[in-house]
Amino acid sequence: ADNSEKAIEKLKEAESISTMEMPAIRATIQNGIGNYYLQNQDFDTSEAYFKKAISLLKSTELDHSAIESVSLQGLGNVFLLKNKEETSLQYFKKALKIPVIGNATKIEVLGNLSRIYKKMDSIALSQKYYNEKVALNTAMLNSEREVRSVIISHIDAEQQNTLLSDKTD
Repeated sequence: ADNSEKAIEKLKEAESISTMEMPAIRATIQNGIGNYYLQNQDFDTSEAYFKKAISLLKSTELDHSAIESVSLQGLGNVFLLKNKEETSLQYFKKALKIPVIGNATKIEVLGNLSRIYKKMDSIALSQKYYNEKVALNTAMLNSEREVRSVIISHIDAEQQNTLLSDKTD
C-alpha cells in the first residue's frame, strides 16, 4: 500500500476509535477523510464525509467553528470540481461567514470565489475577492516577517551575551 492508502486507513481507524465525547477531533478526522477522497476524485464519498462533519458539529453545538469552515470549504471544492459553481459559491460564502475561519482556509476560499466569479464574467466581484485574498496574504507575510525579526533579534542578543560572558571568563 502506498502512503496515501496507509494514511486513509489510519484516518478511518482514528475515526472509529474517536468517541462522540471528542466531536471536534472526530469532525477534524472526517474533514481529513473528505479531503483524501476529494484529491482522489471520489466526489460523492468526499461530500458525505464533509456533511458528516458538519452534522456532528451542529449536533454538539460546535458549528460556527474553524472546523466547520474547513468542512464548508471542502464542500465548495467538491461542487467546484463537479462544475456546479452556484452550489460551490454558496458553500464558500458560508465558510467566509464563520467568525473564526483560519487564515489559510480563508485565503483559499477567497481565491476560489475570485476564480468562480471570473469564470461567470462577474469581474467586479472577482476583483473584490482577489483583492481581499492579496491583502490577507500580505498581512500574514508581514506578521510572519515581524515574528522572524523578533526571534532573530533575541538570538543576536543571546549570542552577544554569550560572547561577552566568554570574554569575562
